[in-house]
Amino acid sequence: MTKDEIRIKVAEACGWSHLTQFTNRITDPQGNAIFFNPMEKSRSDFIPNYPSDLNACAEFEKTLNADDEENYVEELKGLIMEGAYENEPRYLKSHLSSSDSTYRATAEQRCLAFLKVKGKL
Repeated sequence: MTKDEIRIKVAEACGWSHLTQFTNRITDPQGNAIFFNPMEKSRSDFIPNYPSDLNACAEFEKTLNADDEENYVEELKGLIMEGAYENEPRYLKSHLSSSDSTYRATAEQRCLAFLKVKGKL
């Protein structure tokens, strides 16, 4: 999945709508319609760049309830342990598997965990 596809899926999970229609309007999570001139701007100018922006991720993290938050942390821990940290020393792997290791998660990892918890992935 590309970063742009992740961005759209997260935005939809956060309540943005009309993101894939070929119109000059999108709707934000509060229900406000945003009209734009497609010759000057694109939908991307309005939708947060979730896979690259930790501040945008913090916004969707605030919406998680207690159960979702617990599942989110577990998903993040799994993503942190995958790939990038395969060759880390054993003592570091045990640290990374603890719940406080989620601070190391990238914005893209946070998006993927969010989508899994919301059943969108």
